[in-house]
Amino acid sequence: MTIRTRLVVVLACVSLLSLSLIAASTKVSPATALVQIRLADVLYDYADYRAAMHTYLAATKCEDVELRDRARAGTVRSALRIAEFGVAATQLAALDGSRSTDPVTLALAGDTLWASGRFDEGERAYRDALALDPGSPRARHGLARSLASRSQMGPALNEIQAALREAPADSDLQHTLGSIYERMHRYSEAASAYVTYLAVLKGADRPDRIQWARNHIAFLRSFDGTVPFEMVSKGNVRRHVLEFRLLNGKVLVKGKINGGKAVDFALDTGAEHTALSERTAKRFGIEAVTETLTAGVGEVGLRGLKVAKLRSLEIGTLTVLNIPCLIKSPSMRELPVDDIDGFSPLALGLSMTIDYRNHRLYIGEPLPDASPSRELPLRLNRLATVEGDVDGNPMSFIVDTGGEAISLNT
Repeated sequence: MTIRTRLVVVLACVSLLSLSLIAASTKVSPATALVQIRLADVLYDYADYRAAMHTYLAATKCEDVELRDRARAGTVRSALRIAEFGVAATQLAALDGSRSTDPVTLALAGDTLWASGRFDEGERAYRDALALDPGSPRARHGLARSLASRSQMGPALNEIQAALREAPADSDLQHTLGSIYERMHRYSEAASAYVTYLAVLKGADRPDRIQWARNHIAFLRSFDGTVPFEMVSKGNVRRHVLEFRLLNGKVLVKGKINGGKAVDFALDTGAEHTALSERTAKRFGIEAVTETLTAGVGEVGLRGLKVAKLRSLEIGTLTVLNIPCLIKSPSMRELPVDDIDGFSPLALGLSMTIDYRNHRLYIGEPLPDASPSRELPLRLNRLATVEGDVDGNPMSFIVDTGGEAISLNT
């Protein structure tokens, strides 16, 4: 155990003892609150976010407005790290009203709204913060993520690079830089960004993040010497029309992997990448390069999967070369049926229209003219999302053509 580790363990013990003493009283003196905030700062830097959140919370009982607001802001930051969105929203709302025009608070509000899936409101908060402080790295970071979710990759890259000039040691910013390069299919630069991300990571509970980053860097570098997502169209057509059949509500089309025999693919916009069942991967001799984390809809949520590389994916008149592929091993579902292979045109960077009446799927540009009865702004934040509400509560919904029912998180 290093000296720093021992120090943090001691501080954590002192913090817990202090919290138990504070819990017995209704108020905290400014001196005690300041100690609690400093302890919480150390715990936060050491990535012990839950202990930091509770320590900051204890300091919110102070009557000194400045210290109380520092503690509330720290509580929000810590709560967001461990997905305690209710705590974050409550403490943010309790911040002194005079801080509503403070750029730091506005950026924090943007982070809270963004983490809760309220992307449009989050972007407005980031822009408000930048209007007051154009150099705010956290606001620029938030705006970069928001622009990327609207597929405005050039402006998003400019924003995250500007943020990094102000805060080069912020691991969140380095990670977002890597993800933007990845969305742009600039895998070599993405790998370099993740190397820097590894270098600036700190804290005790980061072995999982370190392992993920190392695996992901190795995977990105496996594409060296190739062009990721290289599109090849038969006849140079820009719009690809595929006939499909419906099976249990799922849209199924024929596709070929690495030039082999045709297999059925389910159109699955709730998948982050092309996904193969373990059986299909074995059939075509596709071996995993490493493991990664992927987003998904429903019970599986964010989970670890094997990741591989396909030489080619052929869907109708469209062929895409050198693309990431997930192997569903172990199976995603504990049911006595085989996993279905799935693909998403959105994950390939393409637009799509589904004509259920005529059983036709259109991929690419230009798409057929349509006069929809309702139009919703779409964001790609790992998965395609639209805003909605449940019983008057705003939230985001994932557009999941592979789903079998409306899914709500807990």
